[in-house]
Amino acid sequence: MIARYDEILKGPLKVAIYKGNINGLVFGLAQALFSCMFCLVFFVGALMIRDYGVTVQGVYTAIYAIMFGAMSAGGNIGFVNTVFDSKRFLKHLMEMLLFNDKDC
Repeated sequence: MIARYDEILKGPLKVAIYKGNINGLVFGLAQALFSCMFCLVFFVGALMIRDYGVTVQGVYTAIYAIMFGAMSAGGNIGFVNTVFDSKRFLKHLMEMLLFNDKDC
């Protein structure tokens, strides 16, 4: 019985390992891109200070405003499905309220 259960779990285990590898690869790539973006932004900031006389405080303020704005926008992407589900539910609710149809 245990051997049969072990055999049944081989398929889901294979899928889980594959998904874990893909998720790890994508996560690593995202972290690498994030670090490269910081490097690029600081490099451009250093060029702006050297060539255009921008203050260090101005560069840091701009860098962190842009980076935190981008991180917030990226963090809110997870709520997109919730917004669509809410709109669909609201449409269904309004149909029920406006048309008084029990089969909506």
